[in-house]
Amino acid sequence: MKTDSTTVSEYLQQIPPRWQPTLSDLRDQLRIHVDKGFVESLRWGMITYEVPLEISGPTYNKKPLMFAALAAQKNYCSLYLMAIYASPEKMAFLEKAYYSKGLKPNMGKSCIRFKNLEDIPLSEILQLLKDISVEDFLAMTRA
Repeated sequence: MKTDSTTVSEYLQQIPPRWQPTLSDLRDQLRIHVDKGFVESLRWGMITYEVPLEISGPTYNKKPLMFAALAAQKNYCSLYLMAIYASPEKMAFLEKAYYSKGLKPNMGKSCIRFKNLEDIPLSEILQLLKDISVEDFLAMTRA
């Protein structure tokens, strides 16, 4: 979904009303669980959690490294999990979490699509993200 928002607050007000509670709730959870070294911002039309350039150093696109992101689409919400998709072990854990809860994964390239938080293994996702520090993520991107 295209947006002309410049802040996370504007973005949350501008997205379709049906997605506002879901994205707000998930944002609140991410802010609690994601390492404090990641910075929340609005980039690429999404709420992103990223490593500032001051910490990561230069990147291939001169932008901060994206760790995770949230977005509202027309028919669903997306949770982008770059750190999890970059690790076969973490990806296997995530897929197992879906099946153990009787959920069917709806995944795309580096993203999970969902309509409500009950569609995803939220506690497992939050734990995976919580376990990855900025330093761990930087090491993953440099491997």
